[in-house]
Parts: sequence; C-alpha cells; structure tokens
Amino acid sequence: LENRKLINETSAEFLEWMGDGNISEDHRHIKSICFDNFVEENKDFRSWLKSKRFNIWIQKYCQFHGKQYKEGNSQGQRWFEITTQKKVVSTDIWDSPELQGL
Repeated sequence: LENRKLINETSAEFLEWMGDGNISEDHRHIKSICFDNFVEENKDFRSWLKSKRFNIWIQKYCQFHGKQYKEGNSQGQRWFEITTQKKVVSTDIWDSPELQGL
C-alpha cells in the first residue's frame, strides 16, 4: 500500500530509474544533470516534468526509504546528496529524557 502511494506521488518510471542506481548515496549530485539524465532516458516526461517537481520526487523517495536528503549550492551549482540516516546513540547522561529541561 505504501509503495503504491509512492508510485502515485512520483511515477513508476522514476522509481525504476532510481532503482537502477542512477543516483548513488554519499555523493553530491548536480540537480540539473540528474534531471536532464532522467528526461533523456524517459522522453515522455520532457514535455511536462519540471526540475522542481523532479527534486520533490527525490525527496519523497528518500523519505519513503529512510534516507536523508541534503541540498545546497556551491560555485553556482545546485546540488543534493542522499545519505543513510544513522541513529546516534548518546552516552551523555544529560541527554536522558528524564533530565530534559533541568
């Protein structure tokens, strides 16, 4: 059911493209290059898909798969990076919920 929701919010072609390893983790990707690569492989999308919607699809994909999405701008190029969310376990006693607000 959740997978069907993701397909409805993006597209089956997009999910297949992502599943084919076109976007690697822990690497900065230039947004415009990734968008251009996707619409080049999926020409039906060229007429209506905009880069902003494509970037939202990537964010939804990350959210669904428990990945962290980071974006930024350097040297005039807009980029994004997908990383695996790591759960940080604190050993600091002051991070305990019972001591919050003291």
